[in-house]
Amino acid sequence: MCDNCKIKRHPRIKNSMDHKVIDIKDVGLHDEELDFTNIKCKDHPEQNCCLFCQSCNSLVCPTCVSKVHKKHDLIEISEAYDIKKDKLRKGQKKIKIEQSEVLNKKGLLERLKNGENAKYTRVIENIKNQEDTLKQALHKHIEKIRNEVDQDQKTVLQSIDADLDTISRSMHQSNETNTEIEDLINSTNSAKFFFHEVSRMENSMDVPAPKIKSTYKSIPDFVPGEINQFNVGVLQSKNTPLKLSVSLNIHKQYETELHHVSDIIPCYDNSIWLNSSLYGKLIKVKANRRNLKTISSLSIKVYGMTLTTDNDILLSIGNHNIQHLSNTTGKINTAYNMSPFHSNIIHSTRNNKVIVGVVDSNVQYKVIVINKKGEHETVYEHDQHNQRLFKYPNSITSTDNGNIHVADYAPDSDRGRVVVLGQDGSTINIYTGHPYI
Repeated sequence: MCDNCKIKRHPRIKNSMDHKVIDIKDVGLHDEELDFTNIKCKDHPEQNCCLFCQSCNSLVCPTCVSKVHKKHDLIEISEAYDIKKDKLRKGQKKIKIEQSEVLNKKGLLERLKNGENAKYTRVIENIKNQEDTLKQALHKHIEKIRNEVDQDQKTVLQSIDADLDTISRSMHQSNETNTEIEDLINSTNSAKFFFHEVSRMENSMDVPAPKIKSTYKSIPDFVPGEINQFNVGVLQSKNTPLKLSVSLNIHKQYETELHHVSDIIPCYDNSIWLNSSLYGKLIKVKANRRNLKTISSLSIKVYGMTLTTDNDILLSIGNHNIQHLSNTTGKINTAYNMSPFHSNIIHSTRNNKVIVGVVDSNVQYKVIVINKKGEHETVYEHDQHNQRLFKYPNSITSTDNGNIHVADYAPDSDRGRVVVLGQDGSTINIYTGHPYI
């Protein structure tokens, strides 16, 4: 399957939740089964470890349990192995995110360096042009200015190169830590995994981000003067130092209990609805400083969802009905019957109208506007040339002036387009993107 089929088509198959989808490169590969039955207890070598104590973060044998760990939180060794392995993977993921941020800073510094080199070339060229217009008597003064520029350029590049070297060392350290984690994850020696390596790696996964300057001194500009002995020209520095370009950084991130998230709907009460159309799961969460707290969870396959002005949710579940989910009680009732169409995507406007993407039995797609009374106010299906407007509507939104924007794409192509619809049923514009990009 391609990504479109995996996300859009395959979940519609009956019993698809029981299917196991894997990467094509992993076909035929099997994880090696680890043996947890022959791990000798470090305190009682004559016995094998039988459980893992979460309270003490250690493997225990029957004697350990009876003497020390009887009332502790004990779990199976295999479960502890999975928990530890998952923690390592999360640490590995954090390292990759930090590496991405460091690479971004490196790119900004390299662009700054290239810009300074280009500026250096321009300044030297301006000096050379000015020098060519002067007589031999001014040659000594020109040489003095050129030397000043060379020294300034050297100082600027030394400052930038120092921070680039700091970033390179940080990346090297991150790569070494990441490689050690990968080797530990793939290790088949469970005793070594628990006794010698995993605790050490758990405490060494945080690689500090490199600290670099936020501003750098820049090469002064050359300002030509009148051709005389006292005013050949001067080097002029800008009052504002160079700054790195604006970059976007992750302010806060949370890990959900879902393996796939297709919709995120923030509500007015600071709760958030997360939908996994791939796995047929809808959960309501609230974010605190550290994690997401699950308030409610529903097993329902949702293809589209939208927040109403009443802080409730409308759900498109792929059949004839649009469902209303109360954000207060969690109860679900039928809001609109779209028969004979099947609903796909949905959007609620500020004036309480509902816009729905539907498909008929002939797999023909339409966009329908429903007013407050539940009536089909406007149906968008053909353009002014009686050609079908939509191939596969993927999402809908609206603007303050009432225009409707539909993201439409061909499922067998990576090309998409935006169809802009007017309130009177007309097609205002169709944007297919830049022709060469």
